[in-house]
Amino acid sequence: MMHLHDVISGLNAKMMLPYVSMLHVYKCDYIDLYNFRNLIIFEQNLIRYIIKSKPLPSQFTHLKLKNLHPLPIPIPNSKPKTVNLHPLYSVSASMEGGRPKRVKTTANRRSRSEFGSSSAQAAREGRGDPYYSLILQETRLTKFQGRKATYVRYVALTWMAEQHFEFPHEFEAQGAVQFLELKGQVYPALVREFYANFRYKDGSYWSMISGKLFELSEDLFMNVGGLSSNGYGVGDCGWVKETFDAGEVYKSFLRGPHLYIQGELTKAGSLSVENRLLHYLIAYILVQRNTNHAQPTVNDLRFMYVVKNNVMINWPEEILKVMYSVSTSQSKLLPYSIFISRVVEYLHIDVSDTIIIEYTDKDHLVGESLIHKMGIYKYGNTWKYQEDHTTVDIDLSSDEDQTGTEGQNATAQGEPSGSASQVPGFSLAHLDAMEQRLNNRMDLHFQELKDSYHADLEQYEERLYAYHDNQYQNMRNMVQSSVETQNRFIQTSIQSQSDLFSAEFQKLSMLIRGDQSLAVPEDAAYPPPSQS
Repeated sequence: MMHLHDVISGLNAKMMLPYVSMLHVYKCDYIDLYNFRNLIIFEQNLIRYIIKSKPLPSQFTHLKLKNLHPLPIPIPNSKPKTVNLHPLYSVSASMEGGRPKRVKTTANRRSRSEFGSSSAQAAREGRGDPYYSLILQETRLTKFQGRKATYVRYVALTWMAEQHFEFPHEFEAQGAVQFLELKGQVYPALVREFYANFRYKDGSYWSMISGKLFELSEDLFMNVGGLSSNGYGVGDCGWVKETFDAGEVYKSFLRGPHLYIQGELTKAGSLSVENRLLHYLIAYILVQRNTNHAQPTVNDLRFMYVVKNNVMINWPEEILKVMYSVSTSQSKLLPYSIFISRVVEYLHIDVSDTIIIEYTDKDHLVGESLIHKMGIYKYGNTWKYQEDHTTVDIDLSSDEDQTGTEGQNATAQGEPSGSASQVPGFSLAHLDAMEQRLNNRMDLHFQELKDSYHADLEQYEERLYAYHDNQYQNMRNMVQSSVETQNRFIQTSIQSQSDLFSAEFQKLSMLIRGDQSLAVPEDAAYPPPSQS
């Protein structure tokens, strides 16, 4: 059973108005597509009836469908309010496949509060909204085919708090702990469908997945991500506008004043350990973006500044802004795939026929392993950058001191005095420390190369998508221009032929009515009749 608006959207645009008019007048919302040929016949005669105001021929008074009862079509003198709709307009699956009708019971009935109070209303609006017709959905979905998701990251803030970091307590005050710890399976196809059907309408954000229309309301964000809408938009807070200065804030977040150079780009590697991890969680999880994460943007610094000063943020509003910008883009990566997948599960949308991706903690958890890749290690109870850690010489045992003294005395017998005091103490502990420093620097270097590679790859993909979009748009404009030119030529030819036919027909009519007399001379010679 399909919605008739979905059928109409695929027909000629000039034929849609009569259809929609009759549907509204006679309350005909659904029709079976088992025999589409009869639907086309019904369309042609319906248009003829509306345009010419002539009654339908008797053979089309009832539309007969195969294996179904006749479908009554209203005639001009009938009253729309008293038309009895055939059961065909209701759920009639039992007629086609012999399946039993669905009976509502308390076992399969869901409460309205489970999905929010607007779910039933959203479903009714979706069925009648042309924006969600099947053809338009397929058209929009083609723009998102091949679009990849952003980097998937999640964090265990309890472990971070045990490591004596301060930002877990700041995120707890923001109410963002549950959202930051979201993990699990991801459904890429449904994520693309979410962004293809994402829209802003009447002050609310909506989307549709697998035919289920839903609003991204405050309750949805609270139930799935634990995020509250009580707070400020970062760009709307007056206190932030008055006190925030990007340059000064960036300098205050650095791990040393010597790392700030006027005119140079910002660097995430120059931030202190605490601020580096805070920036990472904001840029990769809360306010996801497509650009290079190795360079904090002004927006990133603003979010960090607000969080560290305990100003409540309206996170759902900020997340919806990112989603809307991605839905209108032609090339951006798709963010919040984990959150959207949890929404799919919350709404009980069927995922049996979709591809599922599993993410492991090893590659996607913001934990000790990933922190080490940043060149940050734990020394005692403190996390530091490896390059900022000063190695302390290890005290040797008494036996080693004695051996070293004997060696110095033996050396002093063959060398000038004082040369033995310049030989530094050396042991396996020093070699281990040097090896660790070397490995850490190599890890940091490879991580920087990896980040640079991903950034260049993202920029290349963006340029490639933009080029393909431009080529597609040019081709579309060229085809549209050609079609319009051809249509104008056909219309001009038809008009000229019509005018010529009208003139000839008018002359012929005048001759038939005797309005024009033919003068025949009296002495006109007529040819003799032919002899057969």
